[in-house]
Amino acid sequence: MVEKRIKHLYNRLMALGYSPFHVERILQETIGIQDISTVEYDQQQDLIKVLEEYEKLGTEYMIAYSK
Repeated sequence: MVEKRIKHLYNRLMALGYSPFHVERILQETIGIQDISTVEYDQQQDLIKVLEEYEKLGTEYMIAYSK
């Protein structure tokens, strides 16, 4: 379930215009590695929070500049 949420957020960020490199960099900075299959549950929760914040910022940016 958690990995599914992370993948959904990853795809959402890509749809908002984030580059794969940028999203991978977010993973690296948040949990220290890019492979989410080896991280613990707490780290996954931290990653979800960070990805949700980036999704929020990306959505706000798209709304502001689509007017």
